[in-house]
Amino acid sequence: MKRYVSGIAALIIAISAVAFTLPAQNLNNVTFEYNPPGGTDYSQLSVENTSNWSVGAPSCSDDDDKACTLQVLSTETTNNGTELGSGVSITATLGTDPGDYYVSGGSNIFNIHNKD
Repeated sequence: MKRYVSGIAALIIAISAVAFTLPAQNLNNVTFEYNPPGGTDYSQLSVENTSNWSVGAPSCSDDDDKACTLQVLSTETTNNGTELGSGVSITATLGTDPGDYYVSGGSNIFNIHNKD
C-alpha cells in the first residue's frame, strides 16, 4: 500500500503542474494602416481615433507629414487581430501642411511610418 501512495502523489503533482502551466503566447507584430475618413481627413481627432485604423501593409515614405502605418503586438488587438485594442492610444502632431497630422507617439505602438 505504501508504494502506491508515493506513485499516486507523484501522479497528482504531475497533473497539477500541467494544469497550471500557461500556454505560450504568440506575440506577432500586426501592422495597421490609417484610413482617413472621406479619403482626405488627416485631422488630429481622426488620426488619434483608433477606429480609423485597419490591418494593412507598410508602404510609407517615412516623412512627417501625414499618418500612414504603425505596428502593435498581437496582444494589443481585438476582433481576431483586425482592430486596435483599448490599450492602444495614438498621439498626432501637426505636419508641414495645414490640417494634416502624423503619428508622433502613443502607447503600445511602435514602428511608426508616416508619409508625405
